[in-house]
Amino acid sequence: MKWCPYIKKKIGKIIHIFDPSLFQNYFIIVTSSQKEFLKIVKKELNLDLEYDEPCDGHFYYIKSKIKGEITPIALLWCKNKIATIVHECCHAVWWSLCRKGFKITQDNDEPLTYHLEFLIKAIFDK
Repeated sequence: MKWCPYIKKKIGKIIHIFDPSLFQNYFIIVTSSQKEFLKIVKKELNLDLEYDEPCDGHFYYIKSKIKGEITPIALLWCKNKIATIVHECCHAVWWSLCRKGFKITQDNDEPLTYHLEFLIKAIFDK
């Protein structure tokens, strides 16, 4: 598969990935604790999110103003564990595809797997 070009940049401690095929922004924050994540989100995005039960990661759907327009953003927090990153990316990609009208079924799971691969590759590419 030829990879679709994407835009990846850092905003402080946030990895920002834009997927042009879904026209979707992903913000990924990898920290050792959820409390550290919440501080970064407050400082960098000016968002007050609730502390969740102790866990290794979480997926949030937020709306933010980008270039003057309200834009849905997939915000992921993960401890620095590959399995957790993949887990939260799966939530984010599922949400992104459903937002665009995809129906993910056993007979139609390729959009999910391709976009999951795309996002994980984008996160780990240097």
